[in-house]
Amino acid sequence: MAISVLYLLFDCKYLKKYALNIGVKYRRMSRFQILLILFFALIFSSYAILPPQWPDTFYYHIQNVMWNEEYRVVPGLANLIEQFGFNSNFFLLSSVFALKPLFGQCVYGVNALCLFILFIYVVSLASQQINRLLVLFAIVLIGSLFFIYKNHIGSLSTDILPNLLIVYLLINILTNPQNIHEKRVLFWLLPVYCVTLKLSSVFACLVIFYIAWYLLKEKDTKKIVYILICSFIIILPWLVRNIMITGYVIYPFPAIDLFSFDWKIPIEYVVESKGYVEAYAITEKAMNRPNEEVFAWPFMYKLSLWIKEKSLFENAVTLLAIISALFTTIALLVSKKLKSKENAPLVIFWLVNLAGFLFWLLMAPDVRFGMAFILSVISIPIYLLLKDSVFEGKASVPVMKSLFVLICLIAFILSVRYFISVKDPGKPLHSILIVPENLANTFDNHFQQISVQRINNLEFHKPKTSCLDCELPCSPRPVDNIEMRGVSLQDGFRQKKN
Repeated sequence: MAISVLYLLFDCKYLKKYALNIGVKYRRMSRFQILLILFFALIFSSYAILPPQWPDTFYYHIQNVMWNEEYRVVPGLANLIEQFGFNSNFFLLSSVFALKPLFGQCVYGVNALCLFILFIYVVSLASQQINRLLVLFAIVLIGSLFFIYKNHIGSLSTDILPNLLIVYLLINILTNPQNIHEKRVLFWLLPVYCVTLKLSSVFACLVIFYIAWYLLKEKDTKKIVYILICSFIIILPWLVRNIMITGYVIYPFPAIDLFSFDWKIPIEYVVESKGYVEAYAITEKAMNRPNEEVFAWPFMYKLSLWIKEKSLFENAVTLLAIISALFTTIALLVSKKLKSKENAPLVIFWLVNLAGFLFWLLMAPDVRFGMAFILSVISIPIYLLLKDSVFEGKASVPVMKSLFVLICLIAFILSVRYFISVKDPGKPLHSILIVPENLANTFDNHFQQISVQRINNLEFHKPKTSCLDCELPCSPRPVDNIEMRGVSLQDGFRQKKN
């Protein structure tokens, strides 16, 4: 953020030009488009004023944000809850925008805000003189993201933002394939940032090799050095934070084991965490079962469980992505037109996302993890197939409006159902418009189930299930034989050696 502010202060002309550009785009919008934006502002706000409902948010997300707010990086923090080792910059972002000084409690609205900004971007595309087919695709993409993350929007889920950013790049490259060259800094640095949000988005960084090759071809080494420096500024603090929290460069990958700090998480916890993520992505039945047992199940049995547990939409998009991957791969081998210079950026971006999709499919096939890869693998081939079709005429405008209205209707129904099921019925509506609803209203008896436990020199709160926003330190499952490294919580935690 500081780098961005300094850059804007240094280049005031760009800031002025950018502000004028926003004004021009606003004046181009029709009343229908402005009403759409206001409608979705109301929809996304309704998620932010309610308590989160995602289980992981209760278990350790909120606690992670609280540690970020109250302490600096705590050595060995993952010894308290090993899930703290899933270090995501999204929690730092949520800490900055939690608005606790304003409301006296945290507001978990970053995901809702980011999804709303992407929606505004899609609406602004409709007001520009650009490819109508692209706008149709963008509407479908934003609608798909809303549908898959409908229960995550008001939570601290780390899955949404990296997928939003990759879809944003997808829309950019569909808008103009040459954007991968003209906006090379964007296409390089956003995937790097996505890695610090969610490690599984690392395959999006494969596009960097294409951009670097293109820059070397142009002999633009200064640009490469500049982007590399920016990449290190983004990635190095995240890596250092990984080491401080867990003792590993990347968690939970025990193969990359370079350090022997006293706060290092025991290797068996790292292996277990890695296995649990992979097992739970296959089936919810993995919960409370040994990872080895889940992995030993026959493939067809695991597949049947996966299909039964996923929604019709999740099954459909996964099947469509697999079909698209097979047919597009064959088409690339036999079609010269598909490999033309004009289509090269789209093909490269498709291959990058195909690599991410295959990794997702083989390692952690939960749709919320890899939604952007799935959408990219599906949409790019279909777009190439239809880009010279009849959608370019004025007849496409009613189709666009109909799609927007359909998404509004679906979003309205889903958000109202969510609002009614989550809102405290005993609390008047006007009160949560002033101060967002507190977690305590949703979990009345939770704090009565929290006990105080002492292991060695550490006294912590131990809930029956989840920590929520319990006073620090709190852990439902600390590392065995844990102890404090010093006299304060800031000194961190370690496993006591016998």
